[in-house]
Amino acid sequence: MVCFIQDENILVTLTPTGMVRVSVPDTYSSSTSNIKLCGMCGNFNLDPSDDLTTSTGSDVSAESAANRGALIAGSYLLPESSNL
Repeated sequence: MVCFIQDENILVTLTPTGMVRVSVPDTYSSSTSNIKLCGMCGNFNLDPSDDLTTSTGSDVSAESAANRGALIAGSYLLPESSNL
């Protein structure tokens, strides 16, 4: 396992099979705090039924697994000219 980021109890790792795992403490759960997490890994509100959505909130749960991943990940891409 390779650790990419470990800061403020947030851990991002890559497994030997290529799976990315993001671990955050329960204090970041949107069901128990005002902090809003969202992104390709879901929203951490402890309700897996609403995790398969794009950055604009479109539900892609009916898509094939391969298509879901592409739609969700693609919705979070920033244009090259984007300034953060």
